[in-house]
Amino acid sequence: QMEAVEESKEVKKQPFLVGGHVECFEFKDEILKKKPGKSEAAFYFDTFENKESKYIEETEYLKKENLIPEYYGSETINGETWIKIENMLHNLKAPSYLDFKMGKTTCLATTEKKKKDADDKRCKDTTSFEYGFRMTGKCFADSKGNEIACHRGYIGVTFRDIPDILEAFLKTYDKETPNMKALHHFIRKLERIEYFFENVTKRYWVGSSLLLVLSNADELFDLKMIDFAYVNDLPEGKTDENYLCGVKNLLQIMEDLKHKLSNRECKCELCSIL
Repeated sequence: QMEAVEESKEVKKQPFLVGGHVECFEFKDEILKKKPGKSEAAFYFDTFENKESKYIEETEYLKKENLIPEYYGSETINGETWIKIENMLHNLKAPSYLDFKMGKTTCLATTEKKKKDADDKRCKDTTSFEYGFRMTGKCFADSKGNEIACHRGYIGVTFRDIPDILEAFLKTYDKETPNMKALHHFIRKLERIEYFFENVTKRYWVGSSLLLVLSNADELFDLKMIDFAYVNDLPEGKTDENYLCGVKNLLQIMEDLKHKLSNRECKCELCSIL
């Protein structure tokens, strides 16, 4: 069980929220306080505090490749345990973000039938069931750093819409050309996550998301895995194809976009033919 290290009486709500329930989050400088379920609290404890965890190999890889938010411990608020993790939007002058819920299915097979049926329908009605991910959060910043085109929660976009949304994301803050450095960074992070699921993890990760953050105002950007409510052991020799499917498809979209944008920038005869 995680140790409560501090007592607070009140949670102040902050407006800049990627997704989830507003009452479960509090933003304060570099720290995001989150009221997690027991499984997510246990995940962070196991990853950052438990020296005897059986997932040491996974932990070392996740930390080395900077694939999940930093963890700063826990505290008790109104008798409940809250975790303190990295606020990925901190110190960004004009943050834009995209949130992708990963997996062909996003709830456990043991989930209560009514809830599972609703989740299965949502997956089939979106890009999740076929492509292994769906966009669930989007917020862009204009040249003054104001939030525009913001949607939190389910966003009904098609698979064909994703490249255009990504390109617009790379051009936020009214940037004339897409931020190719950011795109290359996102691709590298996705490749490392792909390797993690193919070669490192022995668990399946249901309902988790990928968060892409970009501030063209100060050339800062990153991509990390977030939300770990359902992380459980896989049967021996199995791979989490549910999550991996989405990673591979999102990676292919970004690779194709990189090729398209690179050709657009290049004026040589060969690129004009491609």
